[in-house]
Amino acid sequence: MAARLSDALYRAGGDSFLTALDAQRTAYLAQEQLVTTRPNHTSNSVELYRVFRGGLR
Repeated sequence: MAARLSDALYRAGGDSFLTALDAQRTAYLAQEQLVTTRPNHTSNSVELYRVFRGGLR
């Protein structure tokens, strides 16, 4: 969201290209972290289920 707003501000002449590029880089880093975190969340959820339910049957 911030990257889109920053891009719109840049296109309207209200901000520099560097600021828009930095906002885009930050958005990509956040997406990358989400992609690497989701599998951990899933495996942790499975492990919690296994522990509290006494294993998969």
